[in-house]
Amino acid sequence: MAGPTIIAWGTEEQKKRYPAKILSCEENLVSGLLGAQRRVGSRLAANARGQGRRALVVNGQKVWTSFAHVSDYMMLLARTDPSVPKHKGITYFLLDMKLPGVTVKPLRQITGESEFNEVFFDNVRVHESQVLGGVNNGWAVGLTT
Repeated sequence: MAGPTIIAWGTEEQKKRYPAKILSCEENLVSGLLGAQRRVGSRLAANARGQGRRALVVNGQKVWTSFAHVSDYMMLLARTDPSVPKHKGITYFLLDMKLPGVTVKPLRQITGESEFNEVFFDNVRVHESQVLGGVNNGWAVGLTT
């Protein structure tokens, strides 16, 4: 799901970097569209706020994230401008799961396995190079996915 979206919306650098690593299995992206939740419920977006010119800060959580515990990156939608209509003001991130502030907690099933997870974002600084399709344009990018 990530590869075609990156090809459609990515910068030249993103198009060179991500699809090749996905195809070679060198890196793994969570194979589903995520929206972080600030509270329990079905909210799509976390809060992300600008921090300087090169990074956004993401706070929130997402429950029922398949295979987050084995993923290198995730496709994340986060609200970056709460002052505009809900389908605007959302940014699509190719978020590095090893960034400081990202915590993955497994949700154990009755079988003892944990393919689902809770993912917490605590002041995660995401570099602008990990934005796909431009800041506040995540809804359009997400429709492609």
